[in-house]
Amino acid sequence: MPRRTQGGGARDELARSLRALRDAAGLSQTEAGEQTETGQRAVSRFEAGLYLPATDELDRLLGLYKADPELARRLRAGLAARLAEPAAPRFIARAGSVASIQRRTRLLEARSEVIEAFQTSAIVGLVQTQAYIRAVFDQPEVNDVENSIAERVARQRQVIDSDRHVVIVHTEGALRAHLKAPSVMIDQLTHLAKLAVARTNLRVGVIPWWQPVSRPLMSGFRLFDRKVLAVSSETGELFPPDESVIAEHGQLFDQVVDWADFGEAAAEHCTRIAGEYGNLAC
Repeated sequence: MPRRTQGGGARDELARSLRALRDAAGLSQTEAGEQTETGQRAVSRFEAGLYLPATDELDRLLGLYKADPELARRLRAGLAARLAEPAAPRFIARAGSVASIQRRTRLLEARSEVIEAFQTSAIVGLVQTQAYIRAVFDQPEVNDVENSIAERVARQRQVIDSDRHVVIVHTEGALRAHLKAPSVMIDQLTHLAKLAVARTNLRVGVIPWWQPVSRPLMSGFRLFDRKVLAVSSETGELFPPDESVIAEHGQLFDQVVDWADFGEAAAEHCTRIAGEYGNLAC
């Protein structure tokens, strides 16, 4: 998935080079997008310097254009340097190569020691079952379902099976967002209940519906070492660079943790709601 850029020489060289290489290959943006499975819109944005391609997207374009090896090496190195920058992108859209989004998120998680996530409308990706992941990604606008699933599973292994400190909180509404079928939700909630009591590096919390809160809980968000903030929206994820906004969400997460039940109590909430899905399946 394209990452929004903020300007710079490396970006400008990449944008100019991709345009020149495509012209030299005698291809339109539509043809290049179709043959590399990136889409005309993404090709256009890469060439305009508005977005950075993912590594695999650049490789496919360079291969299609039969780029000179030395130029290809320089462009790959420039892209790698930009993607390795600690600053998060300001916006990642949902459409397009979802697997690329997962890979970029994995890089961000790999640099983080503490990951905190809150969701009001769905299960957090790091604790989703494969059936739930498939239900999330099996959408008309997602053109790389299998790769997307594999990348999310790789993220889970990298984070959950490590010594990173992870805190995940769902509202009860997130657990009741009925995705696809009761069987998917029963398996998901059973998995979540097990995680709530089985991991020392992972805290899974649930805010039950009867718990009073002091403010509306509108959007999900994630914090990475409280230095990077990702806020969920209908069209993608926003990465506000403002330190005060990040600090405010850190304070909100502390409140969310105070409202949530953890451990056995969280597991009991998951089991209770799973039982209600079981009644739907009858």
